[in-house]
Amino acid sequence: MTTSTPGSTPPALLGNVAVIHFHLGDHDESAAHHSRAWREAVREGDRSTAAVAMNNLGEVHLLRQDAEGAVEAAREPIAMATQIGAAGTANTRTPPSATR
Repeated sequence: MTTSTPGSTPPALLGNVAVIHFHLGDHDESAAHHSRAWREAVREGDRSTAAVAMNNLGEVHLLRQDAEGAVEAAREPIAMATQIGAAGTANTRTPPSATR
């Protein structure tokens, strides 16, 4: 697990704030926090948090009916998941729907 530099906000916390703004209907603020969470996570080398932040930013774009923005945002977590999987550190849990 990576740690934030002193005085910076942890990327996962920024992502949580973004989700709160999303549910409050403040999508501009949600997008801004997801973007910041992504930048901080990338800077810290936290690929998992970065991928989640960009995926969530894509959801904001979808809600705004910005298909191009959603597709662009989706490219980053797909690439990161591929890299994580190629490194052998992918989450290999069986999805609950696959066990039924």
